Amino acid sequence: MKTQTASSLARLAFTALLLCAASLSAIDPTTGSAGAATVPHCTASSRISAKLTGLNGAATWFYFLIAFTNFGSASCSLSGVPRAQAVEGTSRTPVGPAAKHASPSGTSYRGTVVLRAHGGKAYVEYYVINETDWTRSQCTPATARGVVLRPFGAGSFYIPNSRLGATDVCTKLASTAIGAIASRTY
Repeated sequence: MKTQTASSLARLAFTALLLCAASLSAIDPTTGSAGAATVPHCTASSRISAKLTGLNGAATWFYFLIAFTNFGSASCSLSGVPRAQAVEGTSRTPVGPAAKHASPSGTSYRGTVVLRAHGGKAYVEYYVINETDWTRSQCTPATARGVVLRPFGAGSFYIPNSRLGATDVCTKLASTAIGAIASRTY
């Protein structure tokens, strides 16, 4: 029987650690099961919809909770922070600068969310800072009746605002922000 040296035991322990780490990276954080690495990104041809599901806020800013739902027959994934642009309405004419990334609820923007087939969901928060936080000359407010979201590779989605029918945003500076795609609401 061959005796183990300290260096061969260290190599064996290092190999075991690498195998353990590799198996953990293939676990889907939304389900706890293996296989997340094989779920493809949602694409423009995926049957994904996006709609406003709630709003909240007070005083100087508020947010819209937007849900992405997979109506397709195959699971797909969304990740990161979608591009968000306030728009006049269905014409999709931009109003003001694109939204900046913000994370008041503490969500990381590096995660991936798997949308299971036939109803899987992911969420994103879209924030609007009240235009009265700035002078009119700093802000130059204009009415936005919706937002266009563009998650990586998944096409674009128009979502109408529902805060008394429209929302004023600044045209001279960014008064909107977007959170990361998340598997749950906060």
